[in-house]
Amino acid sequence: MGKHLVEKMEIFKANSKREIHKKIRLVTNEPYKITDERVTKLGIFKKQYEVTAVIMSEVAIADGRMDFQETFQKSVVKNRPKTDDLLKKEKLLEMLAAGAELAQSTPLLEERKTQEEELSAMRLELAALNRELAVKMREEREQNSDFVKFLKGRGISDTYVADFMQAGRKQFKQVETAHLDDITDWFVPYLSGKLAVEDSFDLSNHRIISLIGQTGVGKTTTLVKLGWQLLKQNRTVGFITTDTFRSGAVEQFQGYADKLDVELIVATSPAELEEAVQYMTYVNCVDHILIDTVGRNYLAEESVSEISAYTDVVHPDLTCFTFSSGMKSADVMTILPKLAEIPIDGFIITKMDETTRIGDLYTVMQETNLPVLYMTDGQNITENIFRPKSRWLAERFVGTDRRRVLE
Repeated sequence: MGKHLVEKMEIFKANSKREIHKKIRLVTNEPYKITDERVTKLGIFKKQYEVTAVIMSEVAIADGRMDFQETFQKSVVKNRPKTDDLLKKEKLLEMLAAGAELAQSTPLLEERKTQEEELSAMRLELAALNRELAVKMREEREQNSDFVKFLKGRGISDTYVADFMQAGRKQFKQVETAHLDDITDWFVPYLSGKLAVEDSFDLSNHRIISLIGQTGVGKTTTLVKLGWQLLKQNRTVGFITTDTFRSGAVEQFQGYADKLDVELIVATSPAELEEAVQYMTYVNCVDHILIDTVGRNYLAEESVSEISAYTDVVHPDLTCFTFSSGMKSADVMTILPKLAEIPIDGFIITKMDETTRIGDLYTVMQETNLPVLYMTDGQNITENIFRPKSRWLAERFVGTDRRRVLE
């Protein structure tokens, strides 16, 4: 075993440089070197010196039995004073060594992989739940919004409420919090584009005109109003009624006919109706024949068969299904399929002055795609009938209608 000189670093403290020199000499008599010097004041006149010195030290190395590097590590490096940075470095190396050992363990790797897969699946599930929750919260806010309350207050069904909300989301970032005035400014032109009206319709182009509809919807008065519209164009008109079942119906109709100086014929059967049409065509020679059909409950099959028998013998040029603005869309949509054998060209909506809930009308227009040809809003036969424009219908829906948009 031989003796060898090696360098090592030590820290010495004293009140003077001379005392530091004495402390170093107590450790070694070999040459040394000061690499760092720090001075701390302990009072007005006193100071403390702290130095880092590189000194020489003898170590014994067994020849051929101990590696020099190993001896150096055991004898010198481990005895070296450890700074905070050195301690952190050693801790980091220990952690890295532990991580390397863990990484080399196959069972642990498999367990970690499984845990990561489970965690990833949980993250995806959580994200899906968050999206679902966000949708539900938005729907809840929308259901309580002023816009939804406004639509339902106008009688719009849930199906079309959902359609309008979907369109509103494209227009507004948060339709559920948008101000109702801003929404209606957008909604009027949007709604008008979805309402079917026949802008090119001309009543004078139709010679035989027939109205069908439930009892009490105002068919007779409406037919007289149409007659007046034609008379204003210097056309000649003849009336035929098949409604002899309602008490006073013929007398009421005759009173209107007398005011307009128009002939009225009563037909109590399909054969009499056919004969009356022949008379109006070849004897009276009128330009237009207006037929008031019998009012019935069209939910009953026998009523539908009766009206079909009348229309089959005359084949009107224009047949309008007439119903009041207060009629439920569900009832209208139940009746129309029963009248499938009768060609219906459009709607006439009566009593528009008696309701503000016209959502049912919107439902009927959307689900049938038939145009609204006329509307009535009172009993005056010369004034209370008009051809609506889609803009007016939309404004009426939101409560801002103005007669200036009427034809």
